[in-house]
Amino acid sequence: MTAEIRSVSYRELISGNKNFRNLWLGQIISLMGDWFNLIATAILTANLTGSGLAVGGLFVIRSLAQFVSSPFGGVLADRFNRKKILIWSDILRFFIVLGFLLVKDASQIWLLYTLTALQLGISGIFFRPRMQFFLMWSQKMRLVQPTRSLQRHGQRCWL
Repeated sequence: MTAEIRSVSYRELISGNKNFRNLWLGQIISLMGDWFNLIATAILTANLTGSGLAVGGLFVIRSLAQFVSSPFGGVLADRFNRKKILIWSDILRFFIVLGFLLVKDASQIWLLYTLTALQLGISGIFFRPRMQFFLMWSQKMRLVQPTRSLQRHGQRCWL
């Protein structure tokens, strides 16, 4: 017995599925904020320290934070309500980002690194599993290719 696979256009996927549309638009807005954060923290680090090594350290910390925290995301996403996790993690990230306002000079660069690690660690724990779950859902709905394409486009449009 074979399941029927129906071709779905991008327009139909976005207009015909309110949950996907809201998630996709939210992802676009979130990614825009992530890119602004990346640029702002890199410029702040460069202006405070005048060191390319310090900016490089920031990028290493950004990568390591998500790498180290990602394995915990699936476990938490499976045990708790995904919607509540996303809402509370966004609230927590908001307060962490407010901490960037405390960084005033080069002696506080450690605070910038710590806040960046916390912010992206939370992102690695909670946001990546959400996207994996959504891909699994789209597979059940026979919408894998359009869903994956729109998500990738959303992630790349801010490069």
